[in-house]
Amino acid sequence: MNMKTIIDVNAHLHTPYSFSAFKDVRQALDMAAAEGVEVVGINDFYSLDGYREWNDECAARHLYPMFNIEFISLNSEDQWYLDLHLWQPRYYRPQPDHHQTYQ
Repeated sequence: MNMKTIIDVNAHLHTPYSFSAFKDVRQALDMAAAEGVEVVGINDFYSLDGYREWNDECAARHLYPMFNIEFISLNSEDQWYLDLHLWQPRYYRPQPDHHQTYQ
């Protein structure tokens, strides 16, 4: 029987080039390598700044690099929910009937 090997992949790692739980790229990749991950993807918000370091540090660890970028967008009809629940806004902009007002 011809069996394919499944490798461990983490294609969504944030680095300190946007925000991260890791102190630097080396720490993120050291932890991935220690856990047996072979394919790792940088995925920072609005930034390509870490790509060169990511590539070089992956090569040093014999990891296969992926290069991603993350953008956040927001449907303006959903803005009321974020304003109400997450950001405690200074103003209220009326929206369709499917939500409540607040002060």
